[in-house]
Formats: sequence, structure tokens, C-alpha cells
Amino acid sequence: MIIIKKSGKKEEFSAEKLSRSIAAASDEANQPLNESDLKMILAEFRQIISGKDLITTQQIDVIVNGLLYSKGYYGILEQYKSYYKRK
Repeated sequence: MIIIKKSGKKEEFSAEKLSRSIAAASDEANQPLNESDLKMILAEFRQIISGKDLITTQQIDVIVNGLLYSKGYYGILEQYKSYYKRK
């Protein structure tokens, strides 16, 4: 799957990068996620995006925000959103 960044640049989706972003937000929120929690979030993310060839970074962030919210990871969500605003 190809990601379209804000700049218009295209690159291949990397689950590793997304996992690092979520893990960094969890560390900043002092709510570190264990490996199984991260895998669960990524699995649900993949299920939501299955069948898509293209996705924007904004769409990725909306999906991740929804997943974090639905799991009750409110502190991590706030850190993730603040990271997105800095990008």
C-alpha cells in the first residue's frame, strides 16, 4: 500500500514506522504499551485498511486516533495527536 504524505510525496506503508510512532506516544504518556497491545492495534489497523491501494497520512492518523480512543488509551491518544501536529 502506498501512503500519500502531506507534501504529496508517496512512499510504501511501513507497519514498523507506525508501531514506533504509537510506542513513542505511549512512552511520552508514561503508559508504555506491551508488544501484544501494539500488535493488536496494528492488526485492527490492517483490517480497517485492507483492500486499499492508497491512503493519506491524515487518514492513517484518523484511524489510529479512533483505535486508541476505542481502547481507552486517552493519554497515548493525546501524545499521538500532539506528535502529529508537530510533523
